[in-house]
Amino acid sequence: MREHHRRGADEHVPQQSTAPRGQLLNRLDIAVVGFGGVFPGAENPQDFWTNIASGKDATVEVPARRWSLDPDDAYSPEIAAADRVYARRAGLLLDIELNVDELSIDADLLDRLDPMFRVALRAAQMALADGLPETLDRDRTGVIFGNIVLPTDAASALALETLGRSFAERLGQVGPEPDATEPLNRYVAGLPAGLVAHALGLRGGSYTLDAACASSLYALKLACDELASGRADAMLTGGVSRPSSLYTQMGFSQLRALSPSGRCSPFDRRADGLVVGEGAGLFLLKRREDAERDGDRIHAVIRGIGLSNDVGGSLMSPDFEGQLRAMRAAYEQAGWTPQDVDLIECHGTGTPAGDKAELRSLQALWAEVPPQERPCVIGSVKSNVGHLLTAAAAAGLAKVLLALESETLPPTANFETPVDEGLNSGPFRVLSQGQPWLRRSEEVPRRAAISAFGFGGINAHVLLEEWRPGAQASVSAQAPRTDPIAIVGMDAHFGPWVGLRAFQERVLGGEPEIQPTTPTRWWGATECDWFEGLGLHANDFRGHYIDRLEIPQGRFRIPPRELEEMLPQQLLMLNVMANAIDDAGFKGGERLRSGVFIGIALDLNTTNFHFRWAADEGVRDNTVPPLTANRTMGALGGIVASRIAREFRVGGPSYTISSEETSGMHALEVAVRALQERELDSCLVGAVDLAGDVRAVLATHALHHYSASGRARPFDADADGTVVGEGAAAVVLKRLEDAERDGDRVYAVIRGFGANSGGSAQRPMPTPDTYSRALERAYQEADLDPALVGYVETHGSGNHIEDRIETEALCSFFSPRHLAPVRHLGSVKADVGHAGAASALASTVKTALCLYQEVLPPVRGLRSVRADLSPRDFLLAKEPQYWLRNRADGPRRAGVSTLGVDGGCCHLVLEEHEASKGGATLPERRQPLGARSEALFAVEGDDVSLLGARLAALASHARHETEAIELLARDWFRKVGQSPEAKLGLSLVARSREELLRLADAAGAMLRGEADDSALPDSNRILWNPHPLGGRRELAFVFPGSGNHYTGMGRELAVEWPEIARRQDAETLYLPQQLLPDRFWNAASSKDLGDDERAFIIAQVALGTVVSDLVRSFGVEPGSVLGYSLGEPTGLFSLRAWRDREMMLARLMESSLFTDDLAGNCDSIRKSWGLTEFEEVDWVTGVVDRAAAAVRGVLDAEERVYLLIINTPAECVIGGDRKRVAAVVDALHCNFHALEGVPTVHCAVAEPVAKEYHDS
Repeated sequence: MREHHRRGADEHVPQQSTAPRGQLLNRLDIAVVGFGGVFPGAENPQDFWTNIASGKDATVEVPARRWSLDPDDAYSPEIAAADRVYARRAGLLLDIELNVDELSIDADLLDRLDPMFRVALRAAQMALADGLPETLDRDRTGVIFGNIVLPTDAASALALETLGRSFAERLGQVGPEPDATEPLNRYVAGLPAGLVAHALGLRGGSYTLDAACASSLYALKLACDELASGRADAMLTGGVSRPSSLYTQMGFSQLRALSPSGRCSPFDRRADGLVVGEGAGLFLLKRREDAERDGDRIHAVIRGIGLSNDVGGSLMSPDFEGQLRAMRAAYEQAGWTPQDVDLIECHGTGTPAGDKAELRSLQALWAEVPPQERPCVIGSVKSNVGHLLTAAAAAGLAKVLLALESETLPPTANFETPVDEGLNSGPFRVLSQGQPWLRRSEEVPRRAAISAFGFGGINAHVLLEEWRPGAQASVSAQAPRTDPIAIVGMDAHFGPWVGLRAFQERVLGGEPEIQPTTPTRWWGATECDWFEGLGLHANDFRGHYIDRLEIPQGRFRIPPRELEEMLPQQLLMLNVMANAIDDAGFKGGERLRSGVFIGIALDLNTTNFHFRWAADEGVRDNTVPPLTANRTMGALGGIVASRIAREFRVGGPSYTISSEETSGMHALEVAVRALQERELDSCLVGAVDLAGDVRAVLATHALHHYSASGRARPFDADADGTVVGEGAAAVVLKRLEDAERDGDRVYAVIRGFGANSGGSAQRPMPTPDTYSRALERAYQEADLDPALVGYVETHGSGNHIEDRIETEALCSFFSPRHLAPVRHLGSVKADVGHAGAASALASTVKTALCLYQEVLPPVRGLRSVRADLSPRDFLLAKEPQYWLRNRADGPRRAGVSTLGVDGGCCHLVLEEHEASKGGATLPERRQPLGARSEALFAVEGDDVSLLGARLAALASHARHETEAIELLARDWFRKVGQSPEAKLGLSLVARSREELLRLADAAGAMLRGEADDSALPDSNRILWNPHPLGGRRELAFVFPGSGNHYTGMGRELAVEWPEIARRQDAETLYLPQQLLPDRFWNAASSKDLGDDERAFIIAQVALGTVVSDLVRSFGVEPGSVLGYSLGEPTGLFSLRAWRDREMMLARLMESSLFTDDLAGNCDSIRKSWGLTEFEEVDWVTGVVDRAAAAVRGVLDAEERVYLLIINTPAECVIGGDRKRVAAVVDALHCNFHALEGVPTVHCAVAEPVAKEYHDS
C-alpha cells in the first residue's frame, strides 16, 4: 500500500498509489468455495438468510442462567455504573450440536472445553461440507481466523477456582468445591484454530488473530495471501467470537457504547448504540483456477482487500482518513472504481458517531469520481444479530454471499429514518425491504464491498463479485517472493533481565548464575489450605517472574489514569517495542507503510472482574478494582498492537496473533510476508506474556508439570519439566535490500519459515511428523541445505515428552546429513524460563544475537544428555564458545523451532549478515558475554615505599566503588594510567572487590617485609618481582612442542576476545578444522580427546597463533621468537612469516607420518628396529631431570633409547622402548615425567621417512 498525496475531494487525505504493483500490485483471484456459520437466531446459513431477508432482529433478552449473575441483578438504568449493565439485550447462540464422529477429537475432551470451541468446530464442519472436501489436499490447507482475546466462560471459571477459593478461605467461608475446569481452557486465544486444524486434519499451519471488529477481514486477507503465493492450496478462514457475554456486556456498558434501547439501528436517526452478539462464520477458499479445475461451486471471487490503521483519532474514535486508505487500497488492487459496486456491507454498528464517520468516508471516496445514476445499497448485518466483534465481518461476508446467491439486495433491520439526508438523495440507500439485485448488464457481474473498522483504528475493506464463467479475465497466480528480511532492531525484557544487553549476557551464557524465585503475585494462594489439599505444595513453582515494571514518566502519550488502569502486559509490550524502535534508529513521524504484529495469549488477569462479580456485593471492593472504560480498553487483547501503532503513528495493518507458544513466530511470519509482498516497508513485531499468573501456571501445570527441582534442563536425561518465565520481546524488520541501502545494523537475516499444524489435540503437543514437515518447509523456502546450519535453537522446554518428540524429529531430519559438522542445540527456556506466547520470539532474539555476536551458547544447567540424542549429530555445550565457521561455506546459519499446545510447530531459518559487522558495530560486539569475571590491577613506582602507597590508593578506590570487577579495573586504569619508566611494578588478579582488598593488604604486608609471599593465600594472584627484567631485556615469545594440548584449549580465550577469533576467521577458510572445537572445547576430560596425533598437532599450532595474537593485541611485541619442536612452525605462523596453515593441514591429513609411520602403528620405528609386523612397538617419551652429558653417558650402553631434546642445562627429554627407558631412568637415579606427543621425529627412528617428512 504505497502512499502519496493527490488533491481530490479531500486534499488532506493520502491517496493510494496507482503504480502497478507488479512490482507492487497483485490482482486477487480467490474463490469462496464453501462457507458455514452459526449466528444468533440461526443454526446455519439458510436460517441466517431467512432472518436477513425478512429484516428480523434476532437479538434477545439475556436469559436467567446465561450469566453468572442474574441479568436483573446486574441491570441498572444508570449509564456506566460500576458492576452494572444498562442493557440486557444481546445476540446469543443456542447450544451447538456437533457430529463428533466426523471429527478427529475425543468427545469427552470436547465436552470439557469452552462452548467457543464447539462454535468454531461447527462453522468449520459446515464450511468444509459446503465445499468438496474430497478435493482438498489437507497437507496444504491452513487455518486462519479472527478470535477475540477476551475471557470466555471457562477461562473465567479458572479465576473462581484460584482467586475465588483463596478469597473465600480468607473470609472463613467454606462452600462446595468448584468443579475442576479443563486446563486447556486456559488457551482460548490460539488453541481454537489449532483444534479445528487437528479435528479436520488440516496441516498447513494454524493461528488466530485479533484485529478487533476487523478481524475476519484481516484473516481473509492473510488466507488469500497464502493462496496467491502458492504456499497453500486451500484455506479455512473467517471469524469466531464467543467470549463471556457478561464480560462484553459489562465492558461495553463502561465504554457507553451499548444501545440503552437494546435495538441496533445502523444509519437510522433512532440509533443509540450497539448490541453485542456472538457467533462464527468460516469460509473455505481456493485459487479460482483450482476451484474450477476441481469442480467446486464458486460462491464468489475475492478481487481486492485493503487494510490500514488510523494514525489520527483515538483508540475509541474512528478517523475517516484511515478508513479511506483501506478502501482505496482495495479498489486499486481490484482495478475497480468505487461506483463498480452495487452493495456495501458497512461496519454500521449503530453508534451515532461511528455511523457518521463511516458515511463521511464513503461520501469522500465516491466524491472522487463522477456520480452514477444507480444508487449503491448500504446496510449492516449488525441490525440482525448484533455486533459479533471478531466475527462481525464474517457475518457481513456471509450475508453478501447469500445475497449474491439469492440475487437480492438485502434490507437492514430496525431502519426507519435516515441519519443523514444524503441517504435520501445521494449515491447511497439503506433498504427497509429487500429488492431484486439486477446486473448492470449481461457482461458485468454483481459486485459488493464489505467494510470493517475496529477499536484501535483498525480498518479493512474487501471487494468481491459473483463468479460467471467467461465474464471475468483470469488472473495468474503470483510467484511467492522470498526476499531476505533483515532484523534491524531488537529488545527484550524477561524476568529480572531488563533490556537487550542484559538479556544477551544471560542467554549467551556470560552472566553470573541467577536462580529462579518463588512467585509473589499469587493472591496468597500458596498459603491456602485448598492449595495444599490439591497437592500443589510439592512444587514451589520457581520461575523468572517480573515483579516490577518501571516506565519513565512521560515516555508515552497516554494519560496517567489510563496508564494506571491498563493491564501490565500492554505497558510491558509498549515499552519493549519502544526500545526496539530506538535500537533500530527509527526517527519520528508518520509511518504509513509500517505495520505492528504482536503475539499474545489471553492474559488471565482479564478474568479478575469475573471473580469480582461472583463475590457478594458487600465484599466486592475487597477483591479487585471494578471494570472501567480504561480497564476495558486496557484488557482488550488486540489493543496491545493498536497502542503501539497509535504511539508511533503506524498507518499499516496492526493487530495481534495467537497460536499459544508459537504466537510470536506466527506474528513474525505475517510481518515477513507483508514485507516480501512489498505491502509494507517496515514491521514492528513483538510477543508478550505474563505467564506467571497463578491461573495460567496451575492450568499449564495440570497439562505439563513444572519442574519440581526449579530448573529447566532441556534434553537432560534427568529433566523434570520447565520453569515459569515472563516477559516480552520485540524485533524491527525491513527488507534486506532496504536495510543495506539505509546503512542499518542487521542482527540477522530471515531466509525461510515453515509451519505445520495438526499434531495431537488429545495430548497437547505436536507429533514428530508435524515437526519434520515444518522443518522441510522452512529449508525449502530458504533454499538452503540443512547441513549448513550450525546451531538450532530448539523449543527445548525440559518436559521429557516434548524433548522426546523434538529429539525424534531433529534426529530424523538432520541425521542423514551427519557428514556435516556437528550442530549445536540450545534453548532459551534454560535461561529465562518458558514465557508462553513470548517464548518463540525470545528464542528468535537469542538466535539473532548468537549470529550477530558469533557465540554458540551453552545449555544452562545441563548435566547428562538424554541417550537418544545422537552425539554424532548434535552437541549441547556446557560453556559458551565462539562460533567458529568454515568461511568457505558462507555466513553462519541457524534454525529456531517452537512447538505449541495447539499441536502446531514452526521453524525459522536465520543467517548472519557479515556486511553489518564493520567498525561501527565493533564496540557492542567486543565483549558479548559482558564484563569478565577476573581483572588485572597494576601499581607502578620507583621503589617499594611508592608501590605501597599506590596499593593503599588502589584499596581506597576499591572500597568506594561497587562496580563489577572488570569495570573497577577499567576505572582504576583510567585513573592512574601507565608509567613505563617506573622501575618496579606489582599486579593483582582479582575476582571480586572483596578479593582485591584482601590481595592488596597481603601485597602491602609482603612489601613491608611482614609476610613471605610463599605463605600468602592466593599468592599466585600477586605478581611481583623485586628484580624485574622487563626494563633491561628484550622480550621473547616461546612456543612449546607437541603434547601440550588440553581440554578446552582456546575456548574461553576466543569467546572472551572474539576480535582475535575474527582475525583468524578472515585469514582461513576452514578454521574449525584447525582449532577443532568439537574435539577440544566440548570434551569432558582428556580421555575424550582421542588419539589422533594430527589433531593434536594442528590444534596446537592454531592455538599458538591465537595466543600470540591476543598478547600482541595488548601492545606486547616480541623482540624474538623461540620454537620448541612443533613450536618452530607455530612461531612462524604466529608472526605470519608462514601463512598457509590450510596447506599444512592438507599435507598433514594426506600424509601417513603421524598415523602409521611415527605414531599409531609406528612403521618407521619398526623398520629402524628391524621388528616384524607381529612384534609390538611400546614407545614411551618423558622428561628427566639430568644434564645432557649424564644422559649421553648412560645411553651409550643402551639400544632403542634416544636423547630427543635438551630443555635446560639440567633437564632433557628421552624416548624409546618402554622397558629400556625404565632401565635408563634407574641408571640415572632420576625422576621421569611421561609426555604425550610425537617427539620420535627428533631421533634416528625417523630416518626411514626423512624425505616424506621434509616434503610435507
